[in-house]
Amino acid sequence: MQDIKQLLPIGYTRGLELHPILLGKVHKTKINAVLAYIKHIPIYQAEELDHLKRIHKHPTENDFLNIVLCSVKDKDKLNNQELEAAGVEEITTIEVSKYPPYTKEQYEKFKIPWPVNMKNKVNDIITFKSNELAKIEEFMKRAIELAKMTYSKGNRFNACLLVDPSKNNEVLMDAVDETGGLIESINHCVMRLTDKFGKFCCEKNKGIKKVKKNRNESSFEVVQEDQNPLEEEKSASTDPVPPKRKATDDIQEYFPTGYYYCSNLDLYLVMEPCIMCSMALVHSRIRRVFYSIPYEGPGTGGINEKLQINNLQGLNHKYAVFYNILSSFALSERDSVHKL
Repeated sequence: MQDIKQLLPIGYTRGLELHPILLGKVHKTKINAVLAYIKHIPIYQAEELDHLKRIHKHPTENDFLNIVLCSVKDKDKLNNQELEAAGVEEITTIEVSKYPPYTKEQYEKFKIPWPVNMKNKVNDIITFKSNELAKIEEFMKRAIELAKMTYSKGNRFNACLLVDPSKNNEVLMDAVDETGGLIESINHCVMRLTDKFGKFCCEKNKGIKKVKKNRNESSFEVVQEDQNPLEEEKSASTDPVPPKRKATDDIQEYFPTGYYYCSNLDLYLVMEPCIMCSMALVHSRIRRVFYSIPYEGPGTGGINEKLQINNLQGLNHKYAVFYNILSSFALSERDSVHKL
């Protein structure tokens, strides 16, 4: 199989970029006094400095330390007299890494001009075992066969499978593109699948809600709407209040299907989803997405190195993306199809 690639956040792939900062030279005996002074002043605690080690040994004088003060752009805000009174004997300029490292490779490069902190754990980068790669290839081939079928009928060359890894990689549902050559995002295979699976979950979970066993207790139980355990106590108390579900709660406590939409599920599709479909996958709470070839058509794809909707800041869900899976095979299979 061709090399599978993980779509990493932009920060994971950038090289070393330098940013000028000011350092203060401080005697070891006065470092605590200087730290106590600067910790309450905003320019010394700027977010852009968070990834830098605050203190490092002086390169030539063993009795002294260098301490990060602020970015050069904030030098006019320095109060040199107060710094000197606190114990800073000399201020110099140095160029350091502008961004935090996310990988071991970045860390080794970024720490050279000045020590830095790792921003994320290294295990954010996922590798697959041989048996896992075989399964990924199997599912992608199944999706490609579905894509060929719908492509022969005049639709876009795309199809997808929804897989539950917790059930021995059971395929729960599939869908194909049915745009018929029109610009209709609503009939993309991702939109059709998420709509179909959402309706399935709603129907199976219909009438389920979680209520307090007792208004004075913190415990809850799941009941059918027509089986309220507090029915007999209505004369002595008011109606029960359904609580909000917490992210850490066990989904199976809530729903007989065991699914809260697409949480903990994987999606395999032939073509990268468009922007709207990529956002729909955020709302679906999908766990991982695997695709073969880049988006083709009007507009642009939504999960690629330039536009990473799956990693957008401010969203309450993110999902992992892997691509370039059997891409040459997929394209050759598409080219072999004779349209009706």
